[in-house]
Amino acid sequence: MKQDEYKIKETRPFIIPVFIMNRGCPQSCVFCNQGISAGSYPADITREYFDFHIRNHLNSRKNQSSDVQIAFYGGNFTGLCSDYQKMLLEWANAYIDSGYVSSLRISTRPDYISRSILNTLKEYNVTTVELGAQSFVDKVLFCAQRGHTASRINEAMELLKEFSFQISLHLMAGLPEDSKEGFIYSLHKTMKAKPDMVRVNPVIVFKNTVLADFFRQGKYTPLGISEAVDLCALAYEILNPAGVRIIRFGLHLSDEMKQEGAVLAGPIHESFGSLVLSAIYLKRTIALLADVKPVTGKIRFLLSPHDISNFTGFRKSNIETIHKVYPSVNFVVESSLSQHRGNISVYSGNYEIISANLSGIA
Repeated sequence: MKQDEYKIKETRPFIIPVFIMNRGCPQSCVFCNQGISAGSYPADITREYFDFHIRNHLNSRKNQSSDVQIAFYGGNFTGLCSDYQKMLLEWANAYIDSGYVSSLRISTRPDYISRSILNTLKEYNVTTVELGAQSFVDKVLFCAQRGHTASRINEAMELLKEFSFQISLHLMAGLPEDSKEGFIYSLHKTMKAKPDMVRVNPVIVFKNTVLADFFRQGKYTPLGISEAVDLCALAYEILNPAGVRIIRFGLHLSDEMKQEGAVLAGPIHESFGSLVLSAIYLKRTIALLADVKPVTGKIRFLLSPHDISNFTGFRKSNIETIHKVYPSVNFVVESSLSQHRGNISVYSGNYEIISANLSGIA
């Protein structure tokens, strides 16, 4: 039996998101419209709203054994005025003190990281920092109006590691002036920087953004679905074997994103992450079968029940592709509760002949 080893997926915490809606951002990036991508949240967070929001999520929690984190998303948390930061952190820490929450996470920009800021975050039980890198190509960062260079990302990463924060890095595929080669460059820079985890989002063109103007003027062409899926699958192939876990592909579709006219263009799909995983499963399965070289007979795939849909592909497209490559082989897909998530076992008769393990979206 041949074993293709891949990193086992880690247990994901139960995250309660609190969106601060662009607060703390020094300028608007060309792609950003938080009112659409995040959804409807108040511009100013009151204590009453905060407590209602946190308790509502706690009551909806299904896995009582997972850790709970309150996460401040949707803006530049460390760019908020100090008093407002501390007020939000104190409200969140009340849930840590009462035992309902384990720790906090915040999202911020690379150019708003300093020793004094990190000391404050440590004091208030922040353990995870989500860092909006988007790209490691200076030209791409400039065109996206990020307001910093790639060197600032590396400096922020070094400081965060020095303070022992868990780091989640955000990357975007399909930014203006980027290319496949540029995206691969950013992936290799990410691999070298070694964050704990990564989110990869293909660029979506939202209304009322600079990018929307570029699109209408013919100055920007967004990725197609297949292009975006291929780039995200490539991100997995590069980062995952290096021990960098990808925790999400693509944005969560808010109700606002589904409204007519909110999204002008881009690779938007309600199951984008599944499309990426299906592409990853197909590539790995084709590679496994190439080692086996089946000609005729029956080949059985055994997977976790949770992986069947991603393995077979959208409308069973993966199975159809495999049949085209091996038309004389009878392929059977079965599930077993004893199979670990991400594990593909290939059987001929009653014997396992090869297997692979893939970590999915956490």
